[in-house]
Amino acid sequence: MAQKKIKISPEYSAQPSVAKPNSLLEIAIQYILNKNLVRSKLLKIADYGCGRLRHFHIFLKYFDVIYLVDTEFQLSRLIKLFGKKTTIKQYIANIKTSKKIEVLNNYEFESSKLNLDIVFSIAVFDVVPPKTRTNMIKSSYENLKKGGFL
Repeated sequence: MAQKKIKISPEYSAQPSVAKPNSLLEIAIQYILNKNLVRSKLLKIADYGCGRLRHFHIFLKYFDVIYLVDTEFQLSRLIKLFGKKTTIKQYIANIKTSKKIEVLNNYEFESSKLNLDIVFSIAVFDVVPPKTRTNMIKSSYENLKKGGFL
């Protein structure tokens, strides 16, 4: 009997868009802002490993420029986002906001120089292989401005 192959992929571990956000995220953002640790007027951040966008609305509340970064598979596959079947790319393309929101796959991010204030990577490092983790840290560092935070 032939064995069925199962693809194990970190994208499948992403929390649903309606899942409760990480309870420390907003506390960390408020700390950074209240202590003036970021001195930009136009705050630019990336959510590296944005998954199914469970932290997206918190980021919208605080930041002017948001880059959503994940694998092309995660960004382009049909998933349920905030009660609607869509892709991350389609969902963001249809959002009405004055904020700048851009979707990048991990390879586009790795070849960018975005001069970001903060790169967030929430509950991601524990589900990706070591080589991916190393690439994420390296590309995050290269996309941060001097004094930026990861």
